[in-house]
Amino acid sequence: MGMQTYTIELKMNVDDTRHEAMTQVMCQYARDFLATGMLLADGKGAMIACRSTDSFYETTEIENLLPSDTIVDPHNPVR
Repeated sequence: MGMQTYTIELKMNVDDTRHEAMTQVMCQYARDFLATGMLLADGKGAMIACRSTDSFYETTEIENLLPSDTIVDPHNPVR
């Protein structure tokens, strides 16, 4: 089997404060999702993208890994 794409999409009305909270939750789950993907991937490591789109269709790329976070690819460990 070749490359697979898995999509999870959530749409909801939120204010700015709740948007920030949802962004943090999305990043938390994205790290877990990516880590699992990296463990289960055959060969080349997994890739992930996080985006937020407002009602005017302005898309914002979300940085899902903070600089202090480290996920090691078991297929290509950093030494």
